[in-house]
Amino acid sequence: MRKNEEFNYMLGKVVEPLPDSVRGALKGSIYSIASKRSMKEAKDFVNRKKDEGIIDEEMRKKLIDLLSDYSKVR
Repeated sequence: MRKNEEFNYMLGKVVEPLPDSVRGALKGSIYSIASKRSMKEAKDFVNRKKDEGIIDEEMRKKLIDLLSDYSKVR
């Protein structure tokens, strides 16, 4: 993942509308999975959270787009 600080800031902006009880855990999980595992796993995690009803379709799309923007393509 490139530009970690910028990604973390943008991730915080995307999840800002969520309740405090969900926001921190979701942001931390997405950041951790994206930086330590892979972007594919992070995208799968976001899709699971949408299926569970934690986030809506609009936020899912924003998160997937953000992950795609900051992924390394080799």
